[in-house]
Amino acid sequence: MSAEIEALRARKEMLRQELQAEEQKEKALQEDIDVLKEKIEIHSIEKELNAKRESIKQLESKKSELQGQLNEPAKDTGKDASLPIDRKKLFNIDE
Repeated sequence: MSAEIEALRARKEMLRQELQAEEQKEKALQEDIDVLKEKIEIHSIEKELNAKRESIKQLESKKSELQGQLNEPAKDTGKDASLPIDRKKLFNIDE
């Protein structure tokens, strides 16, 4: 075999090895990107979940506050709060 063919084959083998190394690097980078995307999605969902929990906490607090007001005896009339409520007055409904 001629020296030129040997040199060309050696170069070809070196290029194949470089190509394989670059393909492995590309694969690793794609996996890193996929992991980062998943982490970003998880972070976004966690933020939504925390906001939803805070909203629920505020609603539960408001509900508790309103139940407390409902359970207080009526101050002006001395009537028990368990008596029927005039919904028209409560919701400011005009006839």
